Amino acid sequence: MSYEVLETKIKKLPSQAINEVAHYLDYILMVYSSQGEVPFHNEIANTEQHVLRQPGLLRGKIKIADDFDDTPDCFEEYM
Repeated sequence: MSYEVLETKIKKLPSQAINEVAHYLDYILMVYSSQGEVPFHNEIANTEQHVLRQPGLLRGKIKIADDFDDTPDCFEEYM
């Protein structure tokens, strides 16, 4: 399929569908770059939708029980 045909089809899509196509193309580029078939130039990281991770964002919101590392009573016989 030629680029002109693809361009014509993309121009007929609503904006939300164009975003989905762009995400799918990013995914395809990532897959083929991991196989060494297409050079990957970190284009996905430069898109508007990319969100940077923030360390400590959930600090204080997750609780671990004090006895988390203790062996449950039902497993004592296997130890």
